[in-house]
Amino acid sequence: MKQLTLKSLRINLNETQSDAASNCGVSRDTWSSWERGITFPNVPQIQKITSHYGINYDEINFLPNSTV
Repeated sequence: MKQLTLKSLRINLNETQSDAASNCGVSRDTWSSWERGITFPNVPQIQKITSHYGINYDEINFLPNSTV
């Protein structure tokens, strides 16, 4: 199964970081930090992400610089 990064999920919906952050209830800085793999969302935040993008948790690659 191919996993998608947060950035690719966001770009596929033509969202800015600010759009994605707002839709998931976090700041743009927080979203940016997630995309770069500096910090990671907690369980409630992951639930908002999966709900917004209509995907399962295991379809997201939270380590953007790794190959899965």
